[in-house]
Amino acid sequence: MPDKRGASYALIPPEGDKLVGRRVFEVLSAVLADKQNLGLHDMWKKNYKLRRNRHWKTQSAAVPLITANLIFTHIQRSVNTLTDNNPVFNAICKSGDEEAKTVAADIQRAAEDWWTDTEQQTILEASVTNGETNGIAIEEVIFNADLAGGLGDVETRVVDPMCFGWYPVDLKDITKFQDSEAVVEFYVESVRRL
Repeated sequence: MPDKRGASYALIPPEGDKLVGRRVFEVLSAVLADKQNLGLHDMWKKNYKLRRNRHWKTQSAAVPLITANLIFTHIQRSVNTLTDNNPVFNAICKSGDEEAKTVAADIQRAAEDWWTDTEQQTILEASVTNGETNGIAIEEVIFNADLAGGLGDVETRVVDPMCFGWYPVDLKDITKFQDSEAVVEFYVESVRRL
C-alpha cells in the first residue's frame, strides 16, 4: 500500500519494479545470516554425518575407525515406532439428522481414501525422519490444481529445514511463524538452467 508520498509499505515491491530482486535478496540474506548465526547449518550437517556413520574427521590407515551406528539405529527405531500404524480418521456428527450423519461418513471415507491414495504414510515417514535428524519437521500442504487429471487434489511436501525460514528473523517462536511478514523456501539452482 503506498502512502501519500508514494512510498510503499510492502515487503517486496510489485512485479516489474527495478528493486524487487534486490529486496528479495535482502530478505533471503537476513534469513541465511540468522541460520548461520544460530549455528543451524553446522549442527544439521553434523547430524547428517553422524546419521551416515561418519564420526571421524580424518581417516586412519593404522587404526581401524569402525563404529557402531547407534544414532541411525535410534532414529530408525523412533521413525518406525511413530509411523507404525495408519491414523484413524473420525468424523462425528453431533446432530441426530440422517443427512448430517451421511455427510460425516463421506468425510471420514474421503480422509481415509486420501491418506491411502496419496501415499501419505511415506510422506509422514520422511517428515518424522527429518524431525528426528534435525529437530524440526516442516511440511507444505497445498491444493495442486494439476493433480488428479486436472481436477486437483491436496499435495503434501516435506521441506528441508536448511532451505526454509521466515522474515523478520527475530520472530523466535516457530509456532507463531504465521505472524511473520514472509515465509521463505529457497533452493539452489544452476545459473545455466535459470
